[in-house]
Amino acid sequence: MELLKKINIEYSQYKKFLYKKLTTYVMISIKNKVKENKIIKDNFVEKINELVEIENKTYQQKQTIRNYAYMYKNTKVNWLALELALMNKIALQLNNEIYLIYVAKMKKSFNDFEFTSYGENLVSNDLLKKYISKIIKWCKKNYNRMSQIKKIEKAYNQKYYLDHKVEKGIKSRIEVNKINGAKRHQNSKTLVLKYALDLVAQNEKITIKTIKTILELNDEKLGTTQISIYLRELKNEGLINE
Repeated sequence: MELLKKINIEYSQYKKFLYKKLTTYVMISIKNKVKENKIIKDNFVEKINELVEIENKTYQQKQTIRNYAYMYKNTKVNWLALELALMNKIALQLNNEIYLIYVAKMKKSFNDFEFTSYGENLVSNDLLKKYISKIIKWCKKNYNRMSQIKKIEKAYNQKYYLDHKVEKGIKSRIEVNKINGAKRHQNSKTLVLKYALDLVAQNEKITIKTIKTILELNDEKLGTTQISIYLRELKNEGLINE
């Protein structure tokens, strides 16, 4: 009984994985199509504007404007074509591939495991169609314009960051900028220390002007204020005496 429970839990996880893969494919396809449609629609707008500026337009030119306007309005995601593409190829392929991964794992974990309910597929074709129908329905409502796409992606990125921040050490852009800034600060301070110690070795006085001159001679740039800050920090840390 315990074994059957474990197998059912694993099976449920792989069904979720299949659903997620299908959703990802659909969302990527829609985003690419929306981008492509924007280019096409922008082109229609440009052509319409060119014709609108013409004085005493001919009947043909007026008709062309109407045609472009009609094509602009009807340039949209072809949901039926997307659904057919999924059912005729991608969904079937994913259904089979994930089935093979699932079976391989289960056989490795449990001896004499067999799973042949749907032939070489993880789920039945009927359930696969339900998955696709549900995904398409959601995308039509929530993922059909670039503004919606950006909103969903932003929410996903925020959730992913929060979910994986501790687990994988993922950092926000602000945190990354702080880390990179600290690295640049330390690298520049180390450079100033190097030239300051060179001056000490040559019995030369350490001054902001001298350090700046040496930096420029070596094709390295730091502002006077930066050098002053680094020298003060180095002195406070006891690394230089002047």
